[in-house]
Amino acid sequence: MVDAEQLIYFLLRRDVPAEFAVTSEIDVDSTDNLPLVTFAIGGDGQSDNGPGLWHIVLDINVFGAGRGPAYDSALTVYDAVSAWNDSAPAVLPGVGWVHSVNDVSLFSRLASANINGRNVTQYSGSFALAVRT
Repeated sequence: MVDAEQLIYFLLRRDVPAEFAVTSEIDVDSTDNLPLVTFAIGGDGQSDNGPGLWHIVLDINVFGAGRGPAYDSALTVYDAVSAWNDSAPAVLPGVGWVHSVNDVSLFSRLASANINGRNVTQYSGSFALAVRT
């Protein structure tokens, strides 16, 4: 089985600017830094196209201080994840690598942020990833 959370966390930390806080959605209360990138992973499991090919859905939320900064941060994250298709190898040795990336839903601004008590703007988007182990 692929440790998709470990792979995605590693790749996001590697490919988005250092000032971005990155965490899985279950750890969202552990940071006060903006911009904040949270992610969640789901999927149907291993594909019948061969052992070691996993299809996952990567949901990403980007939080920023206001519409402009949040949009710019979402664009940065979108570009980073999209580049896993064709840029420097999206590999975590011993865990796996990203075979392909496709948009599921483009980043869009949500009506209200999911972080209670914080005055932030939130953008949300999703990607379909094929990951190999």
